[in-house]
Amino acid sequence: MVSTGYVPIIPNRIGAIEPYVYELARNLSFNHSVHIFGTGNGEEKVGRMHVKAFGYNESLPHLLEPSFGYRLAYQIPFNIYLFKEFCNLNKCKHVDVLHIHDANSGFAATALKKMFNTPLVCSVHNEIRSIKSVQSCDKILAVSNYIRDFLVEKRGLSEDKVDVLNMAVDTNLCKRKRKMENAKKDLGLSNHNIILFVGRKCPEKGIEILVDALPEIVDSNPKTLAILVGPDYMFGLNSEDYTKVLKKRIKKLGVEKNALFVNFVSQYTLELFYEAADLLVFPSIWQEPFGKVILEAMCYEIPVVASAVGGVPEIVENERNGLLVRPGDSVELARCVNYLLKNPIYAQSLGAEGRKTVLKKFTFNQVVRRCCEVYDKII
Repeated sequence: MVSTGYVPIIPNRIGAIEPYVYELARNLSFNHSVHIFGTGNGEEKVGRMHVKAFGYNESLPHLLEPSFGYRLAYQIPFNIYLFKEFCNLNKCKHVDVLHIHDANSGFAATALKKMFNTPLVCSVHNEIRSIKSVQSCDKILAVSNYIRDFLVEKRGLSEDKVDVLNMAVDTNLCKRKRKMENAKKDLGLSNHNIILFVGRKCPEKGIEILVDALPEIVDSNPKTLAILVGPDYMFGLNSEDYTKVLKKRIKKLGVEKNALFVNFVSQYTLELFYEAADLLVFPSIWQEPFGKVILEAMCYEIPVVASAVGGVPEIVENERNGLLVRPGDSVELARCVNYLLKNPIYAQSLGAEGRKTVLKKFTFNQVVRRCCEVYDKII
């Protein structure tokens, strides 16, 4: 089978979709031969999983942009690459299923389906503007019930054509290996209350809501440190300018000593941050399709305070395995954070229930089994 997506696979598997596609393919490869086509640089082979990445020559999109626009200028070269690589692969071995993880790959995938009569599956990880590129798919897998309902109610897809396949995390990798106190000591942050944010630094992720909540949090818990981990990234804007705006806002609020901005970190350092965190804040103000970071935090038994948006309530059950807050409400966010910091036993109970939730619903064993059931039905 072939798994493909207009996402960077090599060398940096960052974000939510990219590592999920990689890990799903790796788990599928235990019993199947899997080829991944993505963007990036290089080639990788692990067991029966073969990864090939398309490296962009930046001059080509710049040449295409005046005629096709920014998005198509980047999509066209990858679609051509996907078409060529699939044809070459199919000469050597029969491909049973083509599974795309981005609707941007749909046009090439549709042509390949018609040419080779290959069953086609598309995983939809976000709201999409048009269904033209995925209409010929044999099955569409929505990442959450929220996305499934969006595709059926707002984009007019048949209910029979859309199933839900949630994301998963590797529970063997995402688990606490050290005590919280030891992790804080390793980071040089002993005696701190650590609030962790992991994700892109952009307005829709609600970082400003966390920033506005900090003064009230610090007032009740002076040794609190908010660690903001993730790349600076905004569509169509200078990302660094947004980070500067956040830092100015923090300084104006008088809590610059209580916030730490971190860009890319090694997997080891990210594990340390998770193990040292008293809680994770997920303050998004847009309709999050799912929320994989929440699963990762739950795996480490970290209590979660999250906005009740999009697919998030499908993971977080309020007051059972986490706390849900109104999106954009910094006062409620601060109140919930302070409550958990003042009530560590309750916070620990939420964290323990969080890991139980992941083990019950969001492991790769479950996702792979469901994925193979879909494949079997359409082959």
